[in-house]
Amino acid sequence: MKKVIPVVFLLGIAPHSYAKTADTTVAIKASVTGATCNIVPTPTEINFNTLTAGDIGNNRIAAKEVSLALNCDWIAKNVKVTFTPTEGTVTGNTSVMRSGKTGLGFKLQFANTAGGTLTDTPFGVEQTWASTTTTASPYNLGGKIALKPFYISGEDIAAGNVDTSLAISVQYD
Repeated sequence: MKKVIPVVFLLGIAPHSYAKTADTTVAIKASVTGATCNIVPTPTEINFNTLTAGDIGNNRIAAKEVSLALNCDWIAKNVKVTFTPTEGTVTGNTSVMRSGKTGLGFKLQFANTAGGTLTDTPFGVEQTWASTTTTASPYNLGGKIALKPFYISGEDIAAGNVDTSLAISVQYD
């Protein structure tokens, strides 16, 4: 029996005396961005062609609409839109942008859905558009704006070409 005990003893120690461990870590890195969206106006240019002073002064020119599509690669929330005219706004009426010609402005209306009702909208003021809350692709929003030639009272309507623009800025989470 004396010989059996040392063998059993050695077998009991052997796995522990030869076992080794090695540890390491693997770094995990990523740069995650939120939703990426782009805004697409259709058409990209409004041309009222020839306007007469009488038609402007007597409010006989129809508004022209531009469809807005906000196309996102993921869900965008708290979507806000701001409209900023190049020439500024009329004093006392922030819904009318200057055209670069005295007497002529353009009145802005906005609808936050493609089929929504257009309402007078001030320039330079953040407007709530909506949220793309659906979890199914595509993550898109529709809307529209309308611009209508507008007589700026107290000013003579100047003849000449109009060449101005409207910046549309969209913010979202």
